[in-house]
Amino acid sequence: MNTNGYFNRRQTEILQTLFRGESKIRVENEISLPDYCSDVNRIIRTDVKIKQTEKKITPHSGGLFLQLDGVAIFNVIYAADKRGSEGAPESFTFYSDFTHTFKVPVDSADGFNVSNVGVYVEFAGENSNGKLLGPRKLILRTDVVISAILKANKSFIYYDTTDGSGDMQTKGEKLIKASFVGTDEREFTVNEKISIPMDSPAIGKILDCDAKFFCEKVIPDNGSLRFNGLISLTCLYTADESGQCVGIVQPIEFEQGFDLTEVTDDSFCDIQLFPTLLKVDYDMNETGENRLLLLELHYRADTYIFRNETLLSSVDCFSLKNEVALTSEKASTEEIRQLTALNSHQTSRISLNDDSLKGIESVKGRVEFKDCRLVGDTVEVSGKLRLFMIGVRNDGTLIPLDESVDLEFKFSEGDIGCELIGCTRVELSGGLKSVDCRLKEEHLDIEVDLQCKIGLFARDDRLFIQDIEILAEKDAPIKSPLTFFYPDAHESLWDIAKLFNIPERKLLEKNVFAGETPPVPVVIFK
Repeated sequence: MNTNGYFNRRQTEILQTLFRGESKIRVENEISLPDYCSDVNRIIRTDVKIKQTEKKITPHSGGLFLQLDGVAIFNVIYAADKRGSEGAPESFTFYSDFTHTFKVPVDSADGFNVSNVGVYVEFAGENSNGKLLGPRKLILRTDVVISAILKANKSFIYYDTTDGSGDMQTKGEKLIKASFVGTDEREFTVNEKISIPMDSPAIGKILDCDAKFFCEKVIPDNGSLRFNGLISLTCLYTADESGQCVGIVQPIEFEQGFDLTEVTDDSFCDIQLFPTLLKVDYDMNETGENRLLLLELHYRADTYIFRNETLLSSVDCFSLKNEVALTSEKASTEEIRQLTALNSHQTSRISLNDDSLKGIESVKGRVEFKDCRLVGDTVEVSGKLRLFMIGVRNDGTLIPLDESVDLEFKFSEGDIGCELIGCTRVELSGGLKSVDCRLKEEHLDIEVDLQCKIGLFARDDRLFIQDIEILAEKDAPIKSPLTFFYPDAHESLWDIAKLFNIPERKLLEKNVFAGETPPVPVVIFK
């Protein structure tokens, strides 16, 4: 029997993780030095930055292909060969393109909206090195680790509720569910002029320059979006007179806003920032020294928009006149409780057992988050900090140093700005904002600032009505003008109404309920 006269079958969308995967590919090239470079005496360090150049999703018979194109940017710092002796450090940069495709299995019957997919991608370079084949020939290699997460909406069927005045009686439950609204990608530019402090030597030659972008705060408004960002700039150069290697770290704060019609003031927005182009030069200051770094930084902002919606869905029903056959299905939905970026300052000490080391000229690092879990009223995080340094020995020789440090820390509810009661899942991403290493005797004192992007979710598992069939009329009930019913502790108002085939409102007319807890006994009038 058709139920349209009672209540409506509705369709909405719920946020789901469509795919989560990781791959590792090898990038390797044999190269010759450009003509403007001196011969190589010894490789000091090979660093790699990985950048995405394009991502493309295409459907196929079994699901989706996610194609990711990128470039591995090798920066080789080496000691120049000066007639067989080790000369001052120099550098060169080499670009190597790569591509990788993830096969994402999706069954069309699963109800996913594959036309609107949020793609999160992270790249990291591992085991990067350069091998010298001759004074002007090298082999450069790195392992590119690619992580991808795809989020999309899945079709969700539910029935709305009745007001209880007709034959059909429904039990409605409030549901807060998240959905994916869409993505936005656009590019911006930051121009900056940085003065080298007077206690550092003037610039002779720039060896390496790197910029990491962090989104600190997102402010959604109706039809627009604004965010605060931070650039962590590291620069390694040789002094103009001594040839000494000098490293500097400079934070750069900035703001950016843009119109985005899909955004409302109650949207949850996640923004990822990626450098796309870095132009660096230097110039003289007012005293005629090369102490000005001139920066043109291009970056891409990937915006992911989510929204919570409150529904009132029927989870059970009965008819006062007819038998009813229900088809129910268990479904899992999630509410977004919080998306926020938090900072964590960590310190550590590493023993080196090397008394020939007199200082650290350059340090880069990467944080690898291993675990993030909800424990009581805290979020506990563990991971590993990897450090890639250039040290200087007592005789002035530059050497590579690689170290790692285990990390463990936690965030409280006060840090996060959200109660953790009811939260069932936490997501974590982020990176290393800054690192400082100080050599003291035979150990390194390390201070790092981390950004942790925390997503908190509350999962809801319950049965939802998927189909209703109205059957034959019910047998005439045995009429008793008055009944006293003694419910069990687990029986609710709805359970009693369904058992006696009467509307809930009639029970409320003759009984006083403390919330949903029935009195003992329950007085029932037919």
